[in-house]
Amino acid sequence: MDCPEASGHPTDRRLQAAAAALAETGILAGGLRVPNAAAPIEVTADLRASRVRCSMTVDAPSTGRATTRLNWLLRQLRDSKGQVCIETIAVRQRGKGAVRTLAELRETPKLAIEDPARELRAFTVSLSTNAGTKRGKARGSFVTSILDTVENFYADVAQHIKPWTPPPVKVRDDEPQPTDIHAVPQQASTADARTGIVRDLIQTSAPE
Repeated sequence: MDCPEASGHPTDRRLQAAAAALAETGILAGGLRVPNAAAPIEVTADLRASRVRCSMTVDAPSTGRATTRLNWLLRQLRDSKGQVCIETIAVRQRGKGAVRTLAELRETPKLAIEDPARELRAFTVSLSTNAGTKRGKARGSFVTSILDTVENFYADVAQHIKPWTPPPVKVRDDEPQPTDIHAVPQQASTADARTGIVRDLIQTSAPE
């Protein structure tokens, strides 16, 4: 494929790079950023395999066991189609992680966890469909198949995923509750202790 020389504009350079990759691999790739979505949506069209794939990679919770982190994602996708795939990505992982469908993981979540001792850091959620073979923009065309896949992926997956946020720090109160009037001074001292802890937390988190 002959490509015109790229100008200095970033869009022209991206188009030239995409055209070169398409000619070499038969794969056309791009991305979409949806406001307030958990992550960008990556779109890949493999012309040689006639497949369209949408995916997004989201950070896993930073606390809990591997199964706990996976269940956090599965709960958000409880109404998604069973053919949606999930790849687990562990810390210091080399190569691809385990890839399983939602249907499989709903039955046996441990299928996606190759090593329970390894910390999961992210998940890649994806949906693949057949690419259209017709030209133009009519039903069954290549263009329409991409648009339909992106729309279905967002409606079925992306809009339901919310980024994980750590819970707020809790102030512990192990002191027993007073049972008579003589315990009032103790109650006051306990409240003062809690107030002091909260003040320390605020001072620690406040910017210098």
